[in-house]
Amino acid sequence: MAIVVPETKAAAEMTPKGAETKVAAPDKAKSEPAKAEPIKPEPVKAEPVKAAAPPPTLISFEADLPDIRPNVKRTSAYELQKTLKAEGAYKGSLDGFYGKGTRTSYDQALANNRQLQKYRILAKYQALPDLDADGNTIQYHINHLWDQPKTSINGLAAAKTPIAKAYRAYFKYVNEGQSKEVNWLMNEAIKEAFVGKKSALPKFDPTVRYAYEDIDQMLTHLRYIHEVSSDSPAAPCWLFRKHPGPALKAFSSQGTDSNLKLQACGGFWEWEEVKVLDAIAKDLCGLGQISEAACAKSQSQLAQLYLTPKALTDEERKAVEAWNAKLWQGIEGWSSRDPMLAEIATALKISYLQAEVLFEDFFMDEGFTEKEAKALGLQAMKVLVGHHLERFI
Repeated sequence: MAIVVPETKAAAEMTPKGAETKVAAPDKAKSEPAKAEPIKPEPVKAEPVKAAAPPPTLISFEADLPDIRPNVKRTSAYELQKTLKAEGAYKGSLDGFYGKGTRTSYDQALANNRQLQKYRILAKYQALPDLDADGNTIQYHINHLWDQPKTSINGLAAAKTPIAKAYRAYFKYVNEGQSKEVNWLMNEAIKEAFVGKKSALPKFDPTVRYAYEDIDQMLTHLRYIHEVSSDSPAAPCWLFRKHPGPALKAFSSQGTDSNLKLQACGGFWEWEEVKVLDAIAKDLCGLGQISEAACAKSQSQLAQLYLTPKALTDEERKAVEAWNAKLWQGIEGWSSRDPMLAEIATALKISYLQAEVLFEDFFMDEGFTEKEAKALGLQAMKVLVGHHLERFI
């Protein structure tokens, strides 16, 4: 009887030459793939579905013109009516309410006042504030941290400044989460930024080593480094798009000696009234008197008023009201010397007061009271044109 064994090396060696060896047929269970039986899922208890958290509200940098409230009595509307009446455009009573009659008269002045026509054309071709920076600067690398990450990170690493280290820490934290390297970079940035400086910032000690566990703390400390660095670049627009809630909270208030700057992100510059007013103010500034540093500061302050407005104190309100009174006293004295100057001053006043009304309604839309909005409106006017019209104060 022949013995059936599997065909292995050992079996082949044991079989005499010439002997017939029967090889076992291959196991079908091993050679053919088994057909998978459908698995019946076990019944599970239905769990209540939790609603997904709503996505963060994105910040728009295109400021829509606010609807002007016709039932708010205001000095700006009264002064505008008085100026339009002197031009023969307004026929109604001087009541300080910005109604349809005031709006119609303003539109008529835009269409017929030759100085306003001139400056509207000029405003169309006037360069708006730069939204970007020159290449290979810290500001450029911060602005492009998300669309050119490799180039920007390399540029920030080469810069070795506190703010550059802080943005490297931020970027690493957002992409990779908490780590020792994130903590080291951010703490080194704080240590270097606060050398020789005392901190009066709330709940913050620059000598303490922090562990970064949430984006709120990261952005707050990023803002502190911006605030104390005299050569610090502006906080970028994308920061408010990417982290709207935490960024607005972190950058909302600032110290009296703050160096905090925000990138010009559009906002109020979308309004024709702002563009026209800026064109007139620049024209009155005088040849060679326009300061790039003053313009940059103005753009940053206007961005702050758009993104993170804060009610003025009584002292600040009185100061800006005094500035406004001195400005128009100076302009009226200047314009009385020549009819042509008087025409330009009238165009400036119409444009100024219309923009002031719009600013007031913008801030009321943001939740401020009429009194607070009036003060913020004047502050916006000072930020926008104050550096150009300084010679009239």
